[in-house]
Amino acid sequence: MAIELVTGRAGQAHVSSNDVANLLKGIAGTGSYILGDKLPKISMSTANLCSISAADLLVSGRHVLLTGTNTVNITSGGQATYRIDYVCVRYKRDVALNIETAELVVAKGVPASNKSAAQPPNMQLTPEINATSQQVDVPVIKIDVDSLQPTAQWIIEPISSLATLSKKPYYKKEDWSGGTVILSCANHVGCLHIVNCKIGGGSWDKNQGSVGFVPAQYAPKDEVTAAVVTANGGNTTGSITVRTNGQITLNNNGSGGSADGRWGTLTWVY
Repeated sequence: MAIELVTGRAGQAHVSSNDVANLLKGIAGTGSYILGDKLPKISMSTANLCSISAADLLVSGRHVLLTGTNTVNITSGGQATYRIDYVCVRYKRDVALNIETAELVVAKGVPASNKSAAQPPNMQLTPEINATSQQVDVPVIKIDVDSLQPTAQWIIEPISSLATLSKKPYYKKEDWSGGTVILSCANHVGCLHIVNCKIGGGSWDKNQGSVGFVPAQYAPKDEVTAAVVTANGGNTTGSITVRTNGQITLNNNGSGGSADGRWGTLTWVY
């Protein structure tokens, strides 16, 4: 057994980066955030270059500082093709030297001939960096490559202060599964609403969204599911699920299945 005053003077070096990261995780949570109450400016300065202004990021407890203007290269799209890329903060630890570094990298998605079929990179949106991690990529910006015209947006949120952390509402609206999904979170209540979302006609077909679609701080503590309504008067049983890792899933639940649009609302306490 042992006890250590981590934030006290010991006459020798004794505070590790992991000590600081655990402190920040305990205060702000294990997710990733922008420090401050405003989104730093990002833009596509050219069709292949994403420019990111100065920013302070908190990435799974690690404080990452972007100074000046940083740029990352985006692979060109093509006529009538769509792709979703992520700009990520890559955490790396050199095991031999015990040196930790961070850099910006781009993870490419799978292109498709229409927006609803384009798949983002197969990776966690809210991975955790811990004492044994050697390389972890944390997505912070989403690049929508629409033919030859890419656009960029932050996928992590500002966190201005402890006083507003638990009260700050969260909202996003995205095209998904052939329809629209709307996420609203405030005062420890999350609400997911799907509008005309579609899946295949097989009895047990399902469509799974990205892990972390619901950010970690708003995800339910236990998996939650609710029934959805099928268009055109169909009586096919379907459901929408939100998992503890923030992944959403639209399901056919037996019988004949249906490829018609679905509508439904699901709420939970986080």
